[in-house]
Order: sequence, then structure tokens, then C-alpha cells
Amino acid sequence: MKSVILKDAYAAALSDTSWEIAAQGLRLVWGFTPECGLALQELAGGACGREIAYCCEPQPLYKSKTWTLESACVRTGIYGGRPVVQLDVQVKDLTLAINFHAVAFPDCPVVRYWYELTNTSFPHGKNISLLPFTTSFIPDHYKDTYWLRWFTGGNSHFEQGLMHGQALSPSFGTEGIHLKSRQTNDFVPLVLLMREGDPCDGLMVQMDYCAPWSFDLDYSGANPIHLRFCIEGSLELPPEETVQAPTVTLCAFSGGLDRLMEKVFDWQYTYLWDYANPNYHAKTRCIGNWVYCARNLHEQFTHRLANFNLNGAQEAQELGYDLFWDDAGWSSYPGWPPDEYGSVFHNTYEGPDFALSQRFFAKCSLKWLLWFAGKPSLGLLQSKESAWGSFEWRTDALTMRDLRDESQMKQHIRAFLEENPDRSFHTCSGGSQYSHTFDIQRYANYNYFSDMGLGPYLNYYLSFFETPDRWGDILLFVGDRHMRHDGSSTYFLPGIDRARDIPAYSEEFARSRLCMVPTPGPNGKDIAPSDKKAMHRDLQIYRYFKQMGVAGRWSYLYHPEVHGDQPFRYMQRTSRDHRHAVIIPTHRPAKFVSIFPRGLIDACNYEVALQNEGLQGSRTGADLMQNGIHLASAGFGELIYLNLPDYPGCGHSPAAPVQPACVLIRQETNIGCTGAGVYWTPGTDDGRIVDFEVARAGKVIACVATGYYYFDQGIILGPDTPYAVRAIDTEGKASPWTKASPISGEPLELSAMGGHGPEDASGWHAEYSYDLEEYIPMQWIPPAANPAGDFGGTPNQPGGIEGWWQGPGSVRIGRGWQQADSAAYCVRTLAVPCTGKAHVTGRATKEWYHQTAGQDLRVCILHNLSRVWPDKDWALLNRGDLDGAMHDLCLELTAGDRLHFVLAPAKDNPCLPYDLAANLAGWIPRVVFDDLSRQAIPQQIIRINCGGGNIVDSQGIAWQADEYCASGDAIPAQETGEEDETVFDTARTGSRIVYEIPAEPGLYSLQLLFREPGQIHIDERIMRVRLGGRIVEEQLDITARMHGARKAMPLCWHCISPDAAGVLRLELESVAGMAIIQGIVMAPETTQAVRINCGSKRDFIDWAGNVWQADLTCGGGQNRTAGAIPLQVTPTLYDRALYLDAACGQALLYRISLQPGLYTLQLKFAELWEAKPGERTADVFVNGSLLRRGWDCAAMAGRKNMATGLRFEGMCPADGTIEIGLRATGALPAILQAIEIV
Repeated sequence: MKSVILKDAYAAALSDTSWEIAAQGLRLVWGFTPECGLALQELAGGACGREIAYCCEPQPLYKSKTWTLESACVRTGIYGGRPVVQLDVQVKDLTLAINFHAVAFPDCPVVRYWYELTNTSFPHGKNISLLPFTTSFIPDHYKDTYWLRWFTGGNSHFEQGLMHGQALSPSFGTEGIHLKSRQTNDFVPLVLLMREGDPCDGLMVQMDYCAPWSFDLDYSGANPIHLRFCIEGSLELPPEETVQAPTVTLCAFSGGLDRLMEKVFDWQYTYLWDYANPNYHAKTRCIGNWVYCARNLHEQFTHRLANFNLNGAQEAQELGYDLFWDDAGWSSYPGWPPDEYGSVFHNTYEGPDFALSQRFFAKCSLKWLLWFAGKPSLGLLQSKESAWGSFEWRTDALTMRDLRDESQMKQHIRAFLEENPDRSFHTCSGGSQYSHTFDIQRYANYNYFSDMGLGPYLNYYLSFFETPDRWGDILLFVGDRHMRHDGSSTYFLPGIDRARDIPAYSEEFARSRLCMVPTPGPNGKDIAPSDKKAMHRDLQIYRYFKQMGVAGRWSYLYHPEVHGDQPFRYMQRTSRDHRHAVIIPTHRPAKFVSIFPRGLIDACNYEVALQNEGLQGSRTGADLMQNGIHLASAGFGELIYLNLPDYPGCGHSPAAPVQPACVLIRQETNIGCTGAGVYWTPGTDDGRIVDFEVARAGKVIACVATGYYYFDQGIILGPDTPYAVRAIDTEGKASPWTKASPISGEPLELSAMGGHGPEDASGWHAEYSYDLEEYIPMQWIPPAANPAGDFGGTPNQPGGIEGWWQGPGSVRIGRGWQQADSAAYCVRTLAVPCTGKAHVTGRATKEWYHQTAGQDLRVCILHNLSRVWPDKDWALLNRGDLDGAMHDLCLELTAGDRLHFVLAPAKDNPCLPYDLAANLAGWIPRVVFDDLSRQAIPQQIIRINCGGGNIVDSQGIAWQADEYCASGDAIPAQETGEEDETVFDTARTGSRIVYEIPAEPGLYSLQLLFREPGQIHIDERIMRVRLGGRIVEEQLDITARMHGARKAMPLCWHCISPDAAGVLRLELESVAGMAIIQGIVMAPETTQAVRINCGSKRDFIDWAGNVWQADLTCGGGQNRTAGAIPLQVTPTLYDRALYLDAACGQALLYRISLQPGLYTLQLKFAELWEAKPGERTADVFVNGSLLRRGWDCAAMAGRKNMATGLRFEGMCPADGTIEIGLRATGALPAILQAIEIV
């Protein structure tokens, strides 16, 4: 093909050895000669009629002297899921082959190019040096003044994000401009070559590279200007190895830097959005006050889950955040932890059972992000996700040394994101040291802006080319105590008692972060109510920004002209249609200031309002841009709204919000804590931002700004415990209350994970005894100081992380752990709250860091004064034995009884020498009552074949004909490639699809099945999905999420309730194209859980007291026992014994009876028998469906003896059974260590 055109982008062969590629005024010509190989011969762009020639002499890609042209073509291609114009050229010399690619983007003045080099024949490795971009041009100084502009990178110092400039006049001199950077830390690998004045045009040049690089501009006044981006150092390229040179991005612009911003933003929103996930992009993140490595791992783990995660999630709900941020300090340390902040950077990635947290986060409508220092392998990330569920991977302490390292890291990120559509990536390495490139921002939904210090410029200059809602800064509330008058922060200052210095909301600077994704302040129990109120308001404002289009995808960030203050103090968020805008002052101006907006529509009328002073009148866009907005004085946190009349705090709302349609309560347990779960369905959505107040017995106990659920901790529901919920809008108007109706709950569970502290109401007590007849209360010891790592605290202090109970000598009790001393028995006591049969499970072990230290220990359980476990004497916890002592009892209990869990040193230990502090045991007993009064759960599973009739699929599952549909059109059968009928053969489509499914009061799980039937591109079909009145997907693009069409995408939600009329309502609304759905599965929410210790003939009890049943049901397998020690096991590293036995065979089959429901199935594996990747592979089936072909746990783990797993969500029993099968496909039989279904 000689030429190809897509809109205003084209590529053409000018001759057999010359090719042109161009888009919107940017034009490049590449030519081939045997002497130079492939070279850039022309590069031109600029304002119409005044084009600048940026290349005055050929610039070879790679210097050599004996090149041959192998092939060349111009074609249409796909980039970021969208059609583009592409040029491909292949050339060779005696030892190297170059595959060159250039892409022009329709509707954008942008061209990107890159190339791969292959050592084709050099036998001992080829040493290469790369110069990805170089050009020379001659400026016309008689007509124009030229400038070069560049930017400080993510160095977390005062000048971070600052734009620098140098006029390129004949008198400039011979020293040139020379930049060197470690990753994007010192400088951003992007420069602007500009022609000042009218038409203020130029060329943006960016090298997408995150390892050390340099840029040079040489100019002596008379000679051409030479510009070069270079990779620092050389690279040894072994025979037959291929390496890709960094991508170079060129963008021509005219009309100033804000016009550049528009073009570059539009280009990224259109072509670099294929890895963006709307469930994570432009979402606020709530970070808690994490602690570094404790010297008591049980304390660290239980605090992380039952305090940090449980309470932190509820604080995130109260304030209105979208994600909960699990930062550093969750992992064990490889050895004895040093008592210092840096301990977190030497982690093992062995953490607590975050699956407990994830189930709670889902109820709270919170996504989750998790911090990983260094470069965790794909196998490790897969292992964690299979155990814990999907998450946003946050990096830190990440260094890319060279091109190979950088290229592998990018491949690593892409592979992580492409494996699962619900994953997300989040950059950090001491701030944004590697984040300031287009490709990294393409992969990341969030980029951490700064760390350990910050200047006043924020993203003002960087937002000329970086979209603001991929960035966020949390340093403000940490550094606020040391904040300078200009908004910069030095973070850690000597002489500050940081452990006692409570973080606070910054009145002057907090709203400056609305120019990014805000984290306006800290969380924690010490935060003042007034600070929480201010933070909540800021998060409401940002949510309003997104609702009105001035934040999120397709929004712009302009830079107004300012008189009377520094321009970088003012940023202007603007909607894509330019009809709505908000100007954000990033500090409080000290004097009269005039602000001249940009990017408005001349003839459009804009209502002008101030956050603190209200409506100021209506003016045209032309008037605002020409005459400006004048502030004689401004209060803290002032914002200037343009056509955003209903902003939070405006003081008016049309009417009270609609009350919740249905409120339900039930008894339940979350992360070991018992309490009342309150669920509600929102009223009719009128587009307003509303919170919900929850009341118990007429008293407001909580305000929920995120989600439709509240967990009232420590409550044991009585038959008439009154709850109610009402909606309240941003201006304080409230709906009527909706009373809660009780529904069947979970069995009453009392766990030592949740029972802790002087205010605990669940019945747990800390006592000591000298004779096991009389029990004496211990004394509460609070933490000596704030233990948070970011505030100079330590977990290794009197009172530890969250306090402990103290008895005689070293007798202590904490959350899930106890410490023994011969001075007295250490006794955790449960005051039994009700009468009934109860299962008492748990496992006591030596604490991880002290497993070979201190004395052997002994444990027992007393029911009142009678010993119930063990039958005789005591159970021993020997040093070095992590299996410990397991108990699984069934007891008849009466309200008022006492259960005593007793720890003491073993009798036969010598008194000396030993360390009393090392007599630590982890022990989390669970007491679960049989609940005979539970109401019956509706047992029906509804499967709807959307758009079609009754079918029975290849697994024998019946799907009923499409009914309950109130709107939407059926479309005919689609080609699926399946011989049998499937639910994907037909679909329901339309601009708005509504299903109204009748349901009894209760909680339900729903699975929606989607598959893009045709070959369409990203953005051609986008839907908004509502379930039970709540938005569960804002921007669902099947093609983007699945990285391609014709791939099935099941999405599952839990704890959905019908409305007061007994209808569960599903709505799909078109955002772009037509909405579509192929199948619906609706099942009752279930509390059943099954855990199987595969291949073992004994039960196993994990660290939290869950029982993994002996394997009595496997068909076709035999036991195999390993001697190797497994790594990265789950639930925790205390549970290695769960992996030592495996079911092993050519074909393994499990048939597990389950109540109707939608379950998460997890299969656990660890190759402990020296099999190499490829030797032990298996196909994995569930209910007859092949879900994973050729599963290879050794290859996935990527490391000897490392555990990994498979996770399948939305698994539904067929005829009351889930059938799990593994069929060996390799040389060795299949193995399986454990099954968990929850």
C-alpha cells in the first residue's frame, strides 16, 4: 500500500526508500541509504502558514555503514485500542536488525516512534549505545525568538515540577544546555522547543524512559541547534536478543502552552486510556497511619486487619473516600526486625489474611490498594491476588538501572494489568521518581506525586502535559506542621516530637490538592471533628467536580493569567464542552488579585460564585477572559465556580433528598469483630450527592458518605433492636427516616481477633490467676505514643501498637496474642452472652519471631472451672514447632458461663536462662454459636438468558427465557464459536435497559454476563450500571476492560437488597453506543464456607481459627507429603502445614454440596517436589467448564517452593453441587493442596 489516510492522519511512501507520516500539521519524513540506514530526514510543524523545519540534516537511528533495506509498509494499525496510521520499516547491517515503527494519531498533532534492535550474528554480545532522538535545526532569529523549556522531575524538593527556560538567541553562548536525570527524578524527559510571541508555537519532544538518561542542546549562535536525548551508558546485547529503544513522542502546537495541554490531554484520553480502570481512576484514596515492623508478628497482623483495616475502612466511609490504602508495614521482616522506619523496605511479602479485609471493603463499597516495595514477581502478585482478591498494586523503592531493566519492568506492569480486568497500578518510588512519562501514566490509574518534601508548584507546570486526575499528593497533612508560608514542606525536621504531633487538616493549603485527586487530610481516632468535617467537604467538592465534568477523563486544566500574585498559585479545571469551570487558588492571596480565566466560550453565560461568599452574578465568557475576576480578599479554601451553581456549600437545595427505599439489619462478623450489619437501598437518584445517617434507638451513631452499608461493631442484636437510616444532602437537608427490618444473619461469632481494648463490648476479658479458680482483671496499658511510622512512632514500645493488658511480671494479653510468665497464669476469658451449642476453634503457636526463643509453653481451655481441652494435662507449644496446638470443641454453653483460654510456661523448663519477653504465643480462639432461630433464606437461583428463550447449556444448566425486562431490545443470535447453546448467543441491547426482578426481603448476589459480540474499538460502547439504585459501574467498556472483543466478562456483586416493593432493579444506561447484556444470575447471599485440606486425613486449623476439613471426598487422587518448606503461603506464614500434604493424581475430582449462592473458589498449590515448569500441568474444570488450560503452578510461581493459587469468582452450584476437577496434561500428575469456597 502506497498511502493510508485516517481523518487528518496519513502515511505514504514517497519513493522506494522514503516515507512520510503526519498528523494535524506535524510531519516527519524518514529515508533509507546504505550508508546511514534509516534516518529522520525532515521534521516540521508549527502554526499554519509558518511551519518550522526542525530537521536540517539526516539523523540516523543507529550509526553503521553497511545497511540493507529489508521491508517497508504503511498501514492502519491499532494503538491503545483505537485505529491509527502506522509506518513499519525493517533494515539490517552485518550484525544488527532494526524494526522501526512510527504511529500518527487521528485528530491529534502527535507522532510516536520506536524501534527494536536484534543482535543477529555477533557471537559474543554486541555493545550498543542508543540515541533515541536527535535533530538539528537553524532558527530564523530575524523573525522569531526561540526558547527551550524543561521541567524538574519528581525529586520531592522545593523545585519539584518547576518549568525552566532559556532563550536560544545568537548571544546564548557555547555552553549549551545539558540535563542528566536518574529516572524522572531530576528532570522530566520532555522538552519544549518554542517560538515565543504570536503564534506562540513549537514542538514537544518526549523520550519515554525511566532509567538514567541525558539531554543535550548545543548551539553556538551561527551553527544549527543540535538536540539529543540519550540513554546513559551502553548495553550488552547477547546473540539473538532483542531490545526496544525508548518510544519518542512528538507533538506540534500553536497558540501557547494551554493549547498544547488541550492537544496532549485529548491524545492521552483517546489513545493512552486502554489500561485505565474507571473503578480506580479519579478515585480518592484514604491512607491510614501505618506502623513499621513490630517485633511481635501476631500483634502486627491482628492490628493490621481488625484495627487498621476495619476501623480505617469505616473512617473512609465516613469521610467519603473511594479506596482504602494499605501502605507499608504489613509484611514480616526477614529476621529480627530492627526498630526503625526502614524495616519496611526489607519485607518478605508474607502478610496477614487480607481476604478478611477485602470481604469487608466490598460491603463498604471500597476498592483496595496495597504497597509493595521493590519488584515483586508476577507469580507473587498472582499468589496474593488469588488469596486476597483484586487490588491496586502500589510500588515503592523501585529503581530501573538500564534499558533492559526498564523494558522488563514495563512488560511486568502490562502483564499484571492484562491478566485480570479488575486490577490497577499505582506508582511510587520516594514520590514520582519514575512516573513522569506517558507510558507509565498510561498504565497507572494513580501516581504518587511527592514524598519527604515538596515545593509550592504542585502540578501547575507539569499539567501542561500530564492529566491531573492520575495524580495525587498526600504529603500535605504530614508536612502541614512544618508547612512554610508558600505551601512547601520540608517534612521531617529535627527537634520535632513527631510521635506526639497530631496531624491536622490545613485550612490554607488543603484545597490546593483539588488540582489533583485529593487526599485532604489524615484519618485516625485523634483527628478533630472540625478537621473531619472539612475533609468530608473537600471530598464532596471533588465528587461534584467529577459529576460536572471538570474532573476526570476528558477534563482540562488551564492556567489563568494572574495579576497581583504568582500565576502558579491558580489552576482552572474545565469541562470538555468548556461550559463549566472552577478556579482553584492553591493558597490564600495576601492582597488584591485579578484572575483571567482561559478556555471559556465567548458567548456563553457563566454564573460566577465563590465557595465562601456565594453567587456573584452572571457574565459572558468573553467578559471573564478579557476583564478577569477580582478578589479583594479571600478566605481560606476559596474556590471560584463558573457555571457550577449547585456546588457543595452553596446554601441551597431544591428539596429534601428521597429517603432510603429499604433498610435491613442482621447479625454478622467482619474481620473477627461481631456486630450489626445495616444495609439499605438508596431512594430515587436525582443526581445529588447525599450521605446517610444511621441511628440506633433514636440516636445517630454514624454518617456514611461512601456506600450503602454500616457495621455497628460490638453489638449483639436483640429481637427488637431499632435501627433507621436517612439521607442527608450537602446542604444539610434530610429525608425522613426509614426503619430497618431484621433478616436472617450469620451465626453469632466471638473471636479474639475482634475483642480487644477497655471499651470492647463483645465479652472478652484479660485476666490472670494464681490457681485457675480465682481470676483477677489485668491493667490496661495504652501505647506510650502514636506508633505511626510517618510520625516518628514505633510499634516496639510500652503498650505496643494499640495497647495491651498487663498482669504480674511479663504476663500480657493483646489482640490475638498472649505472653506467659511463671508469676501467674495468663488467661483470656470470654463471658458467654447467650445460651446454646457453640463450636470453639483455634490454634495456639509460638509467635513467629520468638518461635525458637524463650520457654516451651503450655495451653488449656476451661469451661467455668472444668478443663475441656485437652482432656488431660496441657497442650504443649514447643520451641521451633509452628504447628502448635489445635482445638475444635463443641460445647453446650449457658449465658453467664466463662470460657478461660490459659497460657503458661511449660513445667519442665528450667527457670533460667530464658527471656520472659520471648514467651509469646499467637492464639485467636473463635466461639461460633449454632443459630437455630435463623430465618429461612430464599433458595431460588434465577438465571436469565437476556434477549433469548429457554436454553440448557453444555454443562446442563438451565437458563430461563428473558423476562422481567422493562426496557431494551432483544438482538438475534451472535456468532460465539460454540457448537452448543450458550447464554452469549443472544443479548439485550438499547440506550437504556431495565430489569425489575421480584425478590423476597433479604440480601442477594448478582452476576452480570457481558461479551462484546463484534470487533469494536475502545470507547465505542460504554455503559453505566446500577444495581438496587446504586451505581456499581460508572464507565463500563467491555472491550477496554478485557483488552479486546469477544471475551466473556462476568461481573459479580454481593449484598444487594430489593426495594420496599420487593423488586431488585437493574439498570444499564448508554454513555456511548448502545448498552448490552447477555446474562443475569441472581442468588441469595450465603454465609456458608467450605475449606478442604486436600490430600490430608486430618483437619487443619489456621491461624484465625478456621477449620480446613480432612480430605474425605477426593476422587482419583492419592496423598503426597512434602518435606520442603513452602513460601508465600496463605492465609498466613503460620499456615505452612496446610501445603505439606497434597492430593495427587492424573485426574482429581471433588463434588462439594453447597447452598444456592454465588461463591468465590480458591485453589491452593505449591510445587514442593522439584518439578520444573512445564512438567506438571493440568486443565482445571469447574462444573464441567474448562476455566484454566495447562495450569502450571511451578511456572506461575516463578520460584522454587513458592505457593500460588487460582481464584474464580461468581461460582454457582449446579443442582446443589460445585464440581472441581483437575486433569493432568504434562508428564507428572496433577497436585492440589487446598480448596476454599466462601
